[in-house]
Amino acid sequence: MTSESHNEPETTVRVLAWSAWAPGLTVRKHWVDYFKGNKRKISDELPKTDNISPLLLRRMSRLTRMALATAFDCCRMASVRPNAVRVVFASRHAEMSTTVRLLNQMLAHEALSPMDFSGSVHHTACAYFSLASSNRFPMHAVAAGENTFEAGFLDAAGLLETCQTPPVLLIYGDDVLKHPFSKWNAPKAFPNSVAILLGGRRTTQGIPVRFSMLSKYSRQATRSLTRNPSYPSALQFLKWWIRGSNRLNISTNESVWQWER
Repeated sequence: MTSESHNEPETTVRVLAWSAWAPGLTVRKHWVDYFKGNKRKISDELPKTDNISPLLLRRMSRLTRMALATAFDCCRMASVRPNAVRVVFASRHAEMSTTVRLLNQMLAHEALSPMDFSGSVHHTACAYFSLASSNRFPMHAVAAGENTFEAGFLDAAGLLETCQTPPVLLIYGDDVLKHPFSKWNAPKAFPNSVAILLGGRRTTQGIPVRFSMLSKYSRQATRSLTRNPSYPSALQFLKWWIRGSNRLNISTNESVWQWER
């Protein structure tokens, strides 16, 4: 399949289920109201994680808790076992907050926390999801700066193009960076995680979505961009999906990414 005269490839996947969580936005109705313009209630709450053992839970950062909460809930919504999915975890900053805490401990000449040290790598959420769900599939961790959500979606679509089953669980999550890295936060960023369960194009379940990466100079890309700097890309996608519009174009520094249904 090709798009308008520039031969940018596109692929089709099916959205089987989604889940999202942020402090103050803990159920679907909250997200619907938020995208209608209602304000988010600011809080320090953590997501419910009833299916995770206390031993694992006490080792998790807020980011990892958010990622696992949305992952398990998304699988529940689709009636799919969490150990029967492939996983792509996309995070622009991942466990940077944990890393900063370790750096501060070093500057203060304090002993480093072994628990923090073991949880300071980018793919920490993948490891804990594997442990909590007994999922033994290989898992991908993606970081691509401003394009992180889009790169994660592309990776998930590529996995499904190569092998249609089992479905792929795309988990996006980011916490808010603190000083001295706060200048790299997305506009109006707040802690959030979005999980989307994607099926192959041949499955009869879910809603088909065409996904493509366009040249920024193509007519199709420049006609109607819907970039909203108030939201990171994952939340732009979620807003588009909830509202039921036909097309979403997101422009980044490198590319224009397009979804159609």
